[in-house]
Amino acid sequence: MFDIYRLVAEKNLPGKSCCSLCSRLKTFILYDSARKFGCNKIALGYHREYAMETFMMNIFFSGQFGSMPGHYKIQTEDLYVIRPLFSVQEDWITDFVQAQEWPIISCNLCGSQEYLKSREMKESLIELQQRHPKLRDTAFRSLHNRKPKFLFDKKLWETEIPGI
Repeated sequence: MFDIYRLVAEKNLPGKSCCSLCSRLKTFILYDSARKFGCNKIALGYHREYAMETFMMNIFFSGQFGSMPGHYKIQTEDLYVIRPLFSVQEDWITDFVQAQEWPIISCNLCGSQEYLKSREMKESLIELQQRHPKLRDTAFRSLHNRKPKFLFDKKLWETEIPGI
């Protein structure tokens, strides 16, 4: 059994979010456990809002333009990851779970942090949704409607306008 909290506390810098390290450790444990049980597919319960929160975190804090795929094979190609709830609204999932009287177990490690970027993104989306009622639908649709031609991609510029 891994003590993720202890490992993250030892390795994380003071005043920094532990989300990235914690996520990597949990992913390692999940992949390792799947292999031990002879599984080749892992289903994760990420929802629509988390995909948008991830997109915003990538833009603002990682300098990347992307979110998370609905499905993929990991690099070693022995495990396939699916996210069957990827396009389902978080509040629909919450309502269903509560109707079934299933427990909702939160990650206390994340909830105890002062510097959570994911919490900031969630709160920003909620605030924007209040001002713009169709925001979540439109923002999620934009993840499916990429227009690379209208983004600054140096490789595209070099092929379309030689000498740049």
